[in-house]
Amino acid sequence: MKIMRQVIGSALLLLLLLAMTSFCDPLINIGTNVVKVVYENAMPTNSISICQDLPRLFSFARSLDDVFPDGTSPGVHRLRGKDPFMYPDSAKTGLALVTSATNQYIQISSELQNAFDAAFLLTSSNSVPISQLDCFIAALNSLTHTNVVIDALVGILENPPEVPNPTTAQFIADATFFCQMLEAYKYYHPSVLSIKPDNGTIHAIVVTKERANESNVDVVEIKYVIDGWKLVFPK
Repeated sequence: MKIMRQVIGSALLLLLLLAMTSFCDPLINIGTNVVKVVYENAMPTNSISICQDLPRLFSFARSLDDVFPDGTSPGVHRLRGKDPFMYPDSAKTGLALVTSATNQYIQISSELQNAFDAAFLLTSSNSVPISQLDCFIAALNSLTHTNVVIDALVGILENPPEVPNPTTAQFIADATFFCQMLEAYKYYHPSVLSIKPDNGTIHAIVVTKERANESNVDVVEIKYVIDGWKLVFPK
């Protein structure tokens, strides 16, 4: 009986150590790279949620080089993007890749932890729009100009054009061309840090990547309007 208790005790201790190791050394994927995440201060209670969201900041990246071009050299490296809106300000200032001769990790500042807290609070209080976000991103990625459905195309635009009745050949041609432009890009699910309040609703910045040229990265804005997400274009 004593031996059995010792075996069970040893097993429980091993499980506890494994759990602590997993909890204290979380890993995230950035393209083909796997990197650990550490916190400037104590690990927050929502660290699992943070580590689940962080890959969305880098979902378009093929490797660390795409987001930290000089990250292989020793030092503290900040996010760098071709578009100023690619990364939320809180991530640009509060997230860093730390590289040394023997170690490399993503460091989260206390300010960024606070930004995550506010972002999770915002998304939890807007559960309906958030629940529809995956479907909207999927709809953007499934657009095809070879089978334009006018209602579906018009339905994703914040300020849709007036559809003539009956539809004209010119309108169909314009809609086809517009859809062809949209389908040239792949759209990525935004991080919670990219979702912001907007006059009683929410909007988000979505990173896009040209399918034919993966180095061409851009952004579009989306907004939740009445009962669905819409693409927003400068007026």
